[in-house]
Amino acid sequence: MSTAEFGTQQDAGRRLRADREAAGIDPSTFAELIGRSRSHIRSLENGNRRITEHVAELAAAVLDTDPDRYITPRR
Repeated sequence: MSTAEFGTQQDAGRRLRADREAAGIDPSTFAELIGRSRSHIRSLENGNRRITEHVAELAAAVLDTDPDRYITPRR
């Protein structure tokens, strides 16, 4: 996949937020489920922090999605 197909770090964060909200999980509960702080989740969803492969896998397991939805290529 090209960078355009993956989108930006902000796009990945928006997908993460949309999937979390669609699953009906609030940010604090989601943070607890994947072993991260609420502020970490906020940074990911706002695109201020890159979603690592490990966090993408944790999130995908909770949200029943594909972890590739949240991974963007390193620049």
